[in-house]
Amino acid sequence: MAVSKKTGTDQSIGCSVTNCTYNENGCTCVAQHINVNNDRATTQAETYCSTFKSKGNVCCD
Repeated sequence: MAVSKKTGTDQSIGCSVTNCTYNENGCTCVAQHINVNNDRATTQAETYCSTFKSKGNVCCD
């Protein structure tokens, strides 16, 4: 998952996960903060965005 978020330095974090609540216009993350987890990761594929929230999730995170 690539993520796109505007910061105080006018940078953004791209996101191609269109079913995430925080994805805007199909390419930009608008979450207030982003958490990328797996402290044992040794490759990109082993990391994950724990900020992800499904657009269809009406109950619990």
